[in-house]
Amino acid sequence: MTTNFVLLSSGSEHEQHRLGLIVAKKRLKLAVERNRIKRLCRETFRTSSMQAPAIDVIVMLRQSIGDVHDPALAVELQKALQKIDLFYRRGAQP
Repeated sequence: MTTNFVLLSSGSEHEQHRLGLIVAKKRLKLAVERNRIKRLCRETFRTSSMQAPAIDVIVMLRQSIGDVHDPALAVELQKALQKIDLFYRRGAQP
């Protein structure tokens, strides 16, 4: 869990990592804003260098983002993904 995101993860039987996104209309009213966050999450996930076996990750928006800029959100999400990657590389199971 980070300031703006809740991340849920699970080992996967698939060959590659998978991402699920939940950005509720309750948190961000405008579709443009919801789509912006989804694009940011997808790009951050795509460019992350996860080395653990296949993992399913679900990213949920925790609160309304407000005035937080995209680079700050990307860094926050990248750090959370690195922690998840490290957790699974150590062979731990949640």
